[in-house]
Order: sequence, then C-alpha cells, then structure tokens
Amino acid sequence: WTHPAQACGRMAAPIKRKLGVIPGVALGGLAVSFATILTFAVNPSVLANALSFRVALVVLPGIVFCSFFCYGVLQTLLFLRARVIIADEEEAERVASSMGFLGQMGALSANLVAGFIV
Repeated sequence: WTHPAQACGRMAAPIKRKLGVIPGVALGGLAVSFATILTFAVNPSVLANALSFRVALVVLPGIVFCSFFCYGVLQTLLFLRARVIIADEEEAERVASSMGFLGQMGALSANLVAGFIV
C-alpha cells in the first residue's frame, strides 16, 4: 500500500539530469516534517499549546502529507540517479532491484527493533 502523497511525490520527481534545488528542498521538507511529528509525539503538550484543536485537524494531516510527498520525491530520485550513473541498462536494473530489496530489509529490521524496544 502506498500513501497517496507518496505517489504524488513520485510523480513530481524530475526526470531531467539537472535537478536544481529539488533534492535539497525535498530533504529539508522531510527532515522538518519528521522533526515536527516527532516533537509532537514525544511531547504532546507542545502540540496542545501551539495549535487549537480545529487548526490541528488541518495542520497535522498537512504535515504528514508533506512528509510522505518529500519521501516519494527522494525515493524516486535515488532510483533515477542509479540509472543515470550506470551506463549498462541491465546492470542499472540489478542495482535498482538491490536498492529496493535493501530498503525493504532495512525497514523490516527497523520495525522489528522498534517493536522489541516498545
């Protein structure tokens, strides 16, 4: 299952060789949205003091959308970058496949560790 914002981010990723500021903006947006969500999760009183309930109903989903959108852009840029760096198409496919597998195994490992900690 893919979050709709992640799918939008994947479609918004540029396919040109000159990426400009897009990777930096996406990385910054992901870092800020993650830090904001983490701050609100660890210290809910910050959220309660910063936003009213009605405003939080709009702002929190917006922050989550931003996080998934930026993640989708960055994920697509990484896979496209692998294809640009490697000239041989078959080798590029193998590298992209390995990147995907390692990403999934990393996510699984992180979830297992988080499950044991919690």
